[in-house]
Amino acid sequence: MSNSIDPSIIIGIIIIIIIVLNIGLIAKFKQSGKSNKDNVYHLFLNNLRSPWQEEDAALDELSKLVESNDEIVNKQIDFKKIRKSEIESSEE
Repeated sequence: MSNSIDPSIIIGIIIIIIIVLNIGLIAKFKQSGKSNKDNVYHLFLNNLRSPWQEEDAALDELSKLVESNDEIVNKQIDFKKIRKSEIESSEE
């Protein structure tokens, strides 16, 4: 009789260990996802779902600033026109 262990038993034990570890990791991931939404995995998954979300938000904010600036400039131009017409009418 030899003291060697059958390789299929060793491979089976390794596969069982891998399965148990993966089940444990999956359970931990689901549990931590419920309690803490700002963890690394959640941020990573959100980034995969919408990779340009931060850039889109920044562009939306810039767009609003530009629109409000355009309104201010247009009001200033209108005020200058009104002031100019008042000056011309007072000269006549």
